[in-house]
Amino acid sequence: ANNADLLYYLGLAYYQNEEFANAMKYFNLYLAKLDANSPERATILEQVNACLNGMNLEHKNLVNEVLSKSEFQSDDIKRKKFG
Repeated sequence: ANNADLLYYLGLAYYQNEEFANAMKYFNLYLAKLDANSPERATILEQVNACLNGMNLEHKNLVNEVLSKSEFQSDDIKRKKFG
């Protein structure tokens, strides 16, 4: 395998491990090595997009998690004050 292939497979490995930021980094490095008219570009761009979607989803889940925890804590506080 040449260096470019290695970048692609690293990106894939990170992606499957749900490490989207790292996956995106390697997919972008791989893209940079492709010819401008390479038929592979579309596939790689789709994967970069999938990474972005994964990151957005992760972020939303994290925000929801933080919100649900903080609501629970404020509930506890109210109970202690007024209970």
